[in-house]
Amino acid sequence: MRQKHLKNELTKQEAAVAQVFGRLSMTGGKSKEEIEQQRLSEEIESLTQRLSRAEADDKAVGSESTISERQLGLVKEAREARHQANSAAAQFPHLQFDYTQPEPNFDRRRVYGPVAKLIQVKDLKYATALEVAAGPKLYNIVVACDKTGKLLLERGQLRRRVTMLPLNQIRGTVIPPAVVKQAETVVGATNVATALSLVTYPPELQPAMEYVFGNVLVCPDLDIARKVAFHPGVERRTVTLEGDVFDPQGTLSGGSRAPALDSLLAKLAHWRQLEDTAAKAEEEVSRGESNLQAAQKRTQDIAQLREALASARHKLGILEGELRLNDQHRLKADVLATREELGQVEEALKQAKARLTQACQRADQAHTKMVNAVAEREREKREAETALNQAKKQVEASASALREKTAVKETLRLEAEDLAKELNTINISLQEANKALETAITEADRCALEAKTAIAALSEAREAVNRQRALIDETVKALAAAEKRGGQLVQSINKVTAQIDKLTHQLEVQTKESEEAGNKIDHLMELHPWIAEERQHFGVENGAYCFNSRNPSEARSRIQSLRERRDRLSRTVNMRAMNMLGSAEEQYAELIKRQEIVLADKRKIQAVIDDLDKRKREVLMSAYNKVNEEFCNIFSTLLPGSKARLFPPENLSVLDGLEIKVAFGDVWKESLSELSGGQRSLAALSLILALLLFKPAPLYILDEVDAALDLSHTQNIGQLIKHHFQHSQFLIVSLKDGMFNNANVLFKTKFQDGVSTVTRHVPLRVAGSKHMSDENRAPEQERQRRKVR
Repeated sequence: MRQKHLKNELTKQEAAVAQVFGRLSMTGGKSKEEIEQQRLSEEIESLTQRLSRAEADDKAVGSESTISERQLGLVKEAREARHQANSAAAQFPHLQFDYTQPEPNFDRRRVYGPVAKLIQVKDLKYATALEVAAGPKLYNIVVACDKTGKLLLERGQLRRRVTMLPLNQIRGTVIPPAVVKQAETVVGATNVATALSLVTYPPELQPAMEYVFGNVLVCPDLDIARKVAFHPGVERRTVTLEGDVFDPQGTLSGGSRAPALDSLLAKLAHWRQLEDTAAKAEEEVSRGESNLQAAQKRTQDIAQLREALASARHKLGILEGELRLNDQHRLKADVLATREELGQVEEALKQAKARLTQACQRADQAHTKMVNAVAEREREKREAETALNQAKKQVEASASALREKTAVKETLRLEAEDLAKELNTINISLQEANKALETAITEADRCALEAKTAIAALSEAREAVNRQRALIDETVKALAAAEKRGGQLVQSINKVTAQIDKLTHQLEVQTKESEEAGNKIDHLMELHPWIAEERQHFGVENGAYCFNSRNPSEARSRIQSLRERRDRLSRTVNMRAMNMLGSAEEQYAELIKRQEIVLADKRKIQAVIDDLDKRKREVLMSAYNKVNEEFCNIFSTLLPGSKARLFPPENLSVLDGLEIKVAFGDVWKESLSELSGGQRSLAALSLILALLLFKPAPLYILDEVDAALDLSHTQNIGQLIKHHFQHSQFLIVSLKDGMFNNANVLFKTKFQDGVSTVTRHVPLRVAGSKHMSDENRAPEQERQRRKVR
């Protein structure tokens, strides 16, 4: 019966499911939720695989923290290597070739640089010999053509004199192979080599290298070098490894020199090694930066994948919860549960039928054996009955379990309906909560904007409050100091006043006592007139008024105490205090009046001082602007393409001082220590001349101010003095023609016959202009004379 009931229930549920799925035929038999569930499951699987691959790649390559630590070490090593390379390069200031772009779109590849930086010594033991062989040619500048060299010399604003080696014009002398063969025959092939063969260089620099090293041989020691240099078949300039030079013309030069490792070429080789090391370290840093960026991207991708995976799992969990409460899903679950329960019942029924079949078989066997023996039959019957009873019990137990599961199923169905209702309620609440959340987010954004504005206003208000607090603190400190001083003065005044009151009181007491005593005496004399008559006898010995008989010790004690009191009061009380009080008050009033006059005068003086300070600042700023303008103009005239100005120190004013700043092009130098000696001399001279233009004098004396300058700068100074100082006279001591050409009169000094002589010369242009002015003046004078006649 239970099996039949379950089959009927299953048929109804499958019909309901078929009806539901019939409505879902447009989606292939699946609801939107199931399709979304399948999509989310596939997305989770894909994200999981991608996350596993990304984590495996990150683990294989290295994490971001490991690469970051390695990158910090590489940056530190690169910085240290670059510092060492720069420190080594600073040892060769004469090899620094700086120039400004002589023309627009100038190709800097046409300038190769100094010869010393263009070669590499094959073996450092030849460094000294090659340095001596090349001599000052090591500092020559190699350029592509003569036009490039001319442009650099004329417009490159070079800071020092240099020699150009144009590759299209330079021609060197190379020792013929036959001569080299002859030298090898004389001293052996291992004892002689051409200097050109001991260095490496780019092929395009061949003409310049032949010019520098082409006609020199290098030998290991003096004896071999002497044989090679003076051999009739060789006769070439020869240099030893120690730097000694043999010239076939008969000259020998040399002496003590620094070791080969201290030579210029050896130091340059060491600098190249440091430069290569720094370049490799910087390349490693660049690769490490790329690896770090890749690691950061991997970390970001992994974080995004994890976030996407967590989001997909969360969505899938929400969707599965919704599906559990869905009618379609609930029907499916009921069908599955009913099928499972029906399967269990059918399985139990099969087992019971099997056991019943076995029991029947055993009963048949027993019936067959019944003929043989009654005892055996009874025994077999009991066993069959026992097995049948057990089978019935199992069937009853299965039926009971089926009923319990049916009850559980009904309970679960009711709970599912309740949960569906609750889910609908929750969905409605969730929609309302989402609306409220959106409203809250909008309100939160508005509040955040208002809060940001309020925070900015609060920051400004706090800054204003801090400034006011600082001002109030200073004012409070000043008031506290004034109050403290006033309190001290009040305490002093109170002490003095108390002392005066005390003394005044004592004086009043004494005065009162004195008056009382006088009144008492007068009263006694009025009461007893005989006192005035007998007064002269008071105290007379053995007289009627002898006080000895009247306890003189008490009288003496009293007199002594009174005297002590009088003496004590005389030290502290000014008997003329009351008389001096009026004059003291007058002096006090006079002092107050004088104080007011002094304070008024102080205010006037302070106003005058403020006015003078204002005028001083105005005059100083006017002078500063004028001198600064002239300073810039003069420096630009002396050093074209550059600028110079006077700036006050940072966070200070012109009254606190000025600093000289110089710029080449648009690059301002941090300090004057970055300038050469000649450039600093030009800056100082420009500042002095700017000051002289602001307040000129009739006569100036300059003593060899152009000593540290080259000819072009000297000529610029001469032209500057001639055109800007036409109303002043200059006495200039100079040894350069650039200054002579602008002079009106030259005084030349020389030794003649052991005596110092001075001769005066007038340049032709000055004499010619004077002669022309005299010729022009003669007709004018003739006309004047005619006019007088």
